[in-house]
Amino acid sequence: SLCFIGGNMAQRVYFYDAASTFGRRSIVARYDDADNKFYLPIIPYYSYAGPTCLSTDGTHIYIGTNYQAYDQITVLKLDKSLNLVWDYNTGNRVFGVAADGSGNVYAVGDRSGGKTVWKLNSSGVLQWDWAANTDLGQDSHCVAVDASGNAYVGGDKVTTKSIWKLDPSGSLITDGYCSDIPQKICIDGSGYVYVVGERTSSKS
Repeated sequence: SLCFIGGNMAQRVYFYDAASTFGRRSIVARYDDADNKFYLPIIPYYSYAGPTCLSTDGTHIYIGTNYQAYDQITVLKLDKSLNLVWDYNTGNRVFGVAADGSGNVYAVGDRSGGKTVWKLNSSGVLQWDWAANTDLGQDSHCVAVDASGNAYVGGDKVTTKSIWKLDPSGSLITDGYCSDIPQKICIDGSGYVYVVGERTSSKS
């Protein structure tokens, strides 16, 4: 998965990769101007918590990982030099991360403590958590944030819904359906929401 930080694109391309060169450590890599790839281990002691998703707000990089009981870290915030700013544990795997204009971070993933969505402030402190219902089989897979700080979450279908829009305080604004299991979601400058996911009827 690619993520562009800004400036010279060749210098600002980061992605996650479980490279065998580093065993099973969490990895971020970057290309230089000559297209040389440099692997940069994030934190060596996050030995088996493989990265699952990546996002940026233009200043920092946010990484979600698989949950492992002995690592207990699922969200990381790094600066542009890939120094750790803070980390957080949702208690389960994270599949999507996104940041708003104020540096708040939204993480979604497997259910933990009855919740599948977490909002952290710029210091990594939990602001609220949320879930579509109390069904233990429902997980969230993707998240995007608009310019107003509203979060759009895609997850396993609950009755007839699989997309939820939450306001900045975590209250439900609206919900809808477009795929049984949305996998990626994004928002354009006009507020249109785009979703891809597992096939529903003849659409995906």
